[in-house]
Amino acid sequence: MTVPWLPSSLPSWLHDGKPWQNIVDLVQWQDIMTFGHSVLTNQGNDMKNEAMYQAGSLFADSETSADEALEVGARAIGDKPTFDHFMACRAVFVDAYVSRKPNAKGDASDQAWKRFKDRLVAKFAVTIPQAPSKAATKKRAERSAKQEALLKQYEHATPAELTDMLRKQYEAQAKNPMIDDKKINELKAVLKARTKGDQAEQVALLKSLRADVSKLLKACGDPAKLRKVIALLK
Repeated sequence: MTVPWLPSSLPSWLHDGKPWQNIVDLVQWQDIMTFGHSVLTNQGNDMKNEAMYQAGSLFADSETSADEALEVGARAIGDKPTFDHFMACRAVFVDAYVSRKPNAKGDASDQAWKRFKDRLVAKFAVTIPQAPSKAATKKRAERSAKQEALLKQYEHATPAELTDMLRKQYEAQAKNPMIDDKKINELKAVLKARTKGDQAEQVALLKSLRADVSKLLKACGDPAKLRKVIALLK
């Protein structure tokens, strides 16, 4: 009887005793070895299954995180971003990527941005802006310098004074139609820029004051004071 899986050196108890007893013992030994092999096989399969379950879970998590990253990025970038805004978003993305993977080599961050950008286009149809031409860049710089010079010219005028200047310019033009719109357009541009800045400051101030009032209201336990606040705000 040939048993290929048995070890070359059989247990000593198989060499002694009665032949029929040896056969019975041999069958029992075979059962033990088969059971041991089955246990080892099952343990190996369990380890593989556990590893693959972990792999599947990690992959699902990565896909969920990637989808969330794309949604957040799409909201921040917008459907049709300007080139400057797009490049600013890229800089922030690359900085965050490098901070999470400081050991990444070469152009890993650039390649990550390319994959991210391509998926934004595929999933959210984000328009990737083209870099402006040299002529456009030069023209924009000239326009910016011109605006700065104009704001410098009227830097001491208040919005109320600018509005009064504009009114007088309109009156002068009404009396003399030959007066062109140059002065009017200058005053309108300055007033728009100054008002925009003032509005932003006003919004920031209101936001800060409302936060302070909210904290005080939550901390206040005096009904009389709260009634006074309600009456004041009505």
